[in-house]
Parts: sequence; C-alpha cells; structure tokens
Amino acid sequence: MNTVFIGTDVGGTTFSSALFDADLKLLRTSPKGLISDFSTGDELLQGLTKQITILAGGDFRTLQAVGLSCPGPLDAKAGIILETPNLKLFQNYPLARRLKESLEVPVFIENDANLFALGEYRQIGTGAGILAGVTLGTGTGLGLVIDGHCYTGAHGMAAEYGISPVSWGRWEEGISISYLEEQSNLLLGRRLSPAELCDSAAGGAPEALRIWEIYGGRVGLFLAHVINIFDPHRVVIGGGISYAFRYFSEKLMEVLSIHSPAYARFAIPISESRQKDLSSILGAAELAKKGVGNS
Repeated sequence: MNTVFIGTDVGGTTFSSALFDADLKLLRTSPKGLISDFSTGDELLQGLTKQITILAGGDFRTLQAVGLSCPGPLDAKAGIILETPNLKLFQNYPLARRLKESLEVPVFIENDANLFALGEYRQIGTGAGILAGVTLGTGTGLGLVIDGHCYTGAHGMAAEYGISPVSWGRWEEGISISYLEEQSNLLLGRRLSPAELCDSAAGGAPEALRIWEIYGGRVGLFLAHVINIFDPHRVVIGGGISYAFRYFSEKLMEVLSIHSPAYARFAIPISESRQKDLSSILGAAELAKKGVGNS
C-alpha cells in the first residue's frame, strides 16, 4: 500500500485540502469549504474532518499524517491557534489535538504564511536560498524559509509582522481585503471585492487604478521593512489579492527602490505566486511528512 499525506489550508474565509503521495506529488484536491457555514469551533472541526475523510477515501488506511496551515499567531508545539483576528472560531482552540482524535492520525499545525513560503520554496528548488513569502487576503502573513527550513524564532512565533502597529493601526488593516473594500466604497460608491476591483481596473476605471496604485505603495512600504530586516534572495506574494499583482506591482517596486537599499542594489525578485493556495497546502503536506519522520 502506498503512503499518503494530506495538507489542509484553513483561511479566514475558506478551507481546502489536497492528497499527496510519499514524494509529495499531488494526487487530488477537495472542493473549498466556507468558514461562514459554521457557527462554532466544534462545527468547523466536523467540517474539516468530513472534508479530509472524503478526500482520503480509499487511501485512508495509508494516510500517515495531516498538516494544517492556519492563520497566526499560533503555538505550533501545543497545536493551538492563539488570538488570531482572522479565524475567530478557532481562537485558543486545541485544533491539532481535536483533529487528531477525530481522524486517528498524527496532525501537525503551522502558520499559513510559513507554509506558503515552504511550498513556494519546494517548487522553486534548492536555488531559492532565503525566501520570504507574503500572503495578502483577509489578513497579512509573512513567512521566511532559509535553505529549506521555516524560520520560526525562539518560540515559534517569528515574522508575525502583519499584526504589528503602524500609523493606521496594524499593518494588515491597511493592506488587506477590508481596506480595498473601504476604498472602493469611498471612491466608487460601493464595496468591491478584490476580483471586482480588478475587473474595474481592467476596464480602465481611473478610481480603481488609483486604489491599486495606493495599495501598491502601502505593500511596498511593508516589503521595504521585510527586505531591510531579512535581506532575502527573493520574495513571493500569494493570497487572494495577489491575483491583482499586475495592477499594484509597479508602484510597489517604485517604493521599494526608494526605501530598500538591498532591493535597489541587487534587484531582488518580487513575484506573484503561480500556485496560490496550493503552495500553503503543499507546505502543510511537507510539514506532515517531516513531522512523522521526526516523531
């Protein structure tokens, strides 16, 4: 029988899973579930259990472990999501232990941005060096991978920069979906999703293009801090907002050129993720595989 692993990404809006073989080759994926369909942590746990069980199907007997990608801050060793603002149903919830009890297989948990960066690193290969992964969506995540290993700090909570204070509150409050919705309501008269705002920009709406320009400047400031601190070889941007990368990348790079000497001198590549959510899921599957190997 062939060994398999499952990676699951639990975001602020949706959750989805994928099944991988022993070499982490993708076998199949699940449909996305909606967080809004559940009212309590226990209900959402049941939804996760059902999604994973259906996905594993006939391979359930050979399922070795599940890796979970979740918004931080979290305590990976204890398997608990802490006071995350973006997944309130699982705040201070013993998610890893409860899911392990439901599935009867080992379950490992890690910050979604760390696993996004790990998934991107795995796809790029060993030449990735130091890779910073940024996820832009309901919240803002930052992950750092150094030579194939997530940098998690002394207590497993490194790079929680999205919740750090800035002039408008927290960083993520000014570069997340809610900010774009507020700006579109202010300038276009209705709250638009990032996808709708993309459509408006594609149609040449000047207000939409202006929103993306301002947004790019803000993300550029965020990345200037990241690059000035970590000096990575490359930066990859994922999350739902990354689909609009072409509309905000020019301003982003302009701001970086002003505020980041390393970027200006070495032309550090800033790219849009091609795999999006699948990178976090792949990173979660690698977490599961490494977790079993180290146990």
